[in-house]
Amino acid sequence: MISIGIDLQSIDEFAAASGLLESGLCFTEGERAHAEQAASGAISSLAGIFAAKEAMLKALPMRPPCYWDEIEVDHEASGRPRYRFHGALAQWLKGQQWTVTPSISHSGGYALAVAVVGREK
Repeated sequence: MISIGIDLQSIDEFAAASGLLESGLCFTEGERAHAEQAASGAISSLAGIFAAKEAMLKALPMRPPCYWDEIEVDHEASGRPRYRFHGALAQWLKGQQWTVTPSISHSGGYALAVAVVGREK
């Protein structure tokens, strides 16, 4: 393990932050589509995705500048989250030979995310 980042997000506070929910600002179309079908509800799911992006940024404080849509939280068929990186951030991570793995949890009106940075195998 190289680094770890953690973020806790109040779902109610997130829902009130309408600027974050605007299309194209923070979330990719794939993230929005996943959230619309989430059993926990779209806002709860987006809060978890947002927390995962924040956790990743905290885990990599020394990185090139990046945009929110360069960090994409995708989900495997099992529901397990994974990151997909785009643009300069993807190239930088590849050059470092690092992987970043997320974990997202929801409980009691909060979304929690952890991002673990490790070396590629």
